[in-house]
Amino acid sequence: ILVAASYLKKTQEFPPAQFKDAAKHLKETIRKYPNAKIDLYGHSLGSMDIQYALSTLTEEEMRHIGTVHIYNGPNIYPLLPKEQQARLDSAKYKIFNHIDHKDTAYLAVKMLLVLYIILRLSKRK
Repeated sequence: ILVAASYLKKTQEFPPAQFKDAAKHLKETIRKYPNAKIDLYGHSLGSMDIQYALSTLTEEEMRHIGTVHIYNGPNIYPLLPKEQQARLDSAKYKIFNHIDHKDTAYLAVKMLLVLYIILRLSKRK
């Protein structure tokens, strides 16, 4: 665990490029289909991509989101700046978080993310 935490501390920037790409793609999709209601589904890392992408939307862009179903994804909320947390708070009635406690991918990623969150929060002090 300590090795993983040390690795994350040295190598990871937040947000990762994949999160930024997910946000960019979602915004492009909203612009391309301005009359559409978009439902989002993601598992594990995909659910983290969705959480981040949603946190970057404007109020107007958020109106295009239908329902959001995330499956066994670690919660990135504590890593987000307050402004992005507020954006997610405004959409929480659209988000359904499904958890299977027997999903081994979920357990492994959750452990690493908890360590990363602890490291990030300790840097803020």
